[in-house]
Amino acid sequence: MSSISIANNHLSAFVGYRKQRKELLETGAAVFEMRPDAVEQSALYTAEQLEEHNTVFGLHAKTVVFDRKVAFVGSFNLDPRSVNLNTEMGWLVESESLAEAVAQSIEKDIAAGNSWQVILKDDGHPEWITVENGVVTVEAEKEPMTSAARRAEADALAIVPDDAQL
Repeated sequence: MSSISIANNHLSAFVGYRKQRKELLETGAAVFEMRPDAVEQSALYTAEQLEEHNTVFGLHAKTVVFDRKVAFVGSFNLDPRSVNLNTEMGWLVESESLAEAVAQSIEKDIAAGNSWQVILKDDGHPEWITVENGVVTVEAEKEPMTSAARRAEADALAIVPDDAQL
């Protein structure tokens, strides 16, 4: 089973992902969305530092590991927009040590407390599962830790993007 870790603080990119999330899940991929309050961030910064600099964790780099032997790291999105419009790039490196390090980093990012695992319920709607203070929590009605206004913005923007560029 492939595993995908996704989170994005860029609304237009998130809308593109959101439109494709169900299809990703239907392929059997394990999908994880990064929590903006990831436990991992507290290991790097104090709460005061995060507040002082208004830091919100998000995901930008694109990383893929193949058989823990080959790693791709870059900013290149796997979409026509990156191919035709943006000047994005990435490195494909055959290195077991790099691939292992990248895989371990991804595993840390998707660990309990750092992400939500997104699954499809029997009715076809997404559900988000995470661990908070040692307790498994489930959000089945909406994307977790989002405001009604932010979801409304995403709903409105979903009308605009050209799907051919996603």
